[in-house]
Amino acid sequence: MRYTHKRGFTLIELLIVIAIILVLIAMALPNFLEAQLRARVTSAQGSMKSTATALEAYAVDWRGRYPWGAALENLSNPMLPPEEGFEAHIPAILTTPIAYMTELLPDPFTNLTVEGSDHELPAPFHYNEEKTLDALGEPTFLTELSRVLYGQARSGRYYMFSHGPDGDHDESLDRSEAGKETCRYSPTNGTKSNGDIYYFGPGVGFN
Repeated sequence: MRYTHKRGFTLIELLIVIAIILVLIAMALPNFLEAQLRARVTSAQGSMKSTATALEAYAVDWRGRYPWGAALENLSNPMLPPEEGFEAHIPAILTTPIAYMTELLPDPFTNLTVEGSDHELPAPFHYNEEKTLDALGEPTFLTELSRVLYGQARSGRYYMFSHGPDGDHDESLDRSEAGKETCRYSPTNGTKSNGDIYYFGPGVGFN
């Protein structure tokens, strides 16, 4: 009768293999998370373009007039305009009674939810337009905002924005307020850098 001796892995060899696997995971995980974040940014921009298409369809029906933004507690009430420019959101009037879009697309980076919703729906994109801003006593708001963001005035009639990957609402036009100053998100500053994703319309877009 012959006996064969089968050699197994030693503890040292197993530990080396585990260490190599952990190193590979440590190298791959940041790239995976970065790719995931970039995909969410792309998704947010695509949703904003779709929302812009709905806004243009609305304006065609209403002789060039865009809907005013709505506070989170009044998204479904077209009779109540917002009280502050930066705090308004895309209104539900885009979905009913005429469905310019089937549903309000959520900001994937917001920590805000629609008040009164059964399942804590994430808030749609922030939004406002020139006539509402005039009524709020801020007729130069769009011009000032575009100048802060782009270094020059843009001819947009409305804007919308996402909180961006940092999840923070940068809401000050005053450059002296460090950490709160309004700025555009740019992945060149780091995938999860400061800044919001802005869209100006019509015809301006993200740039």
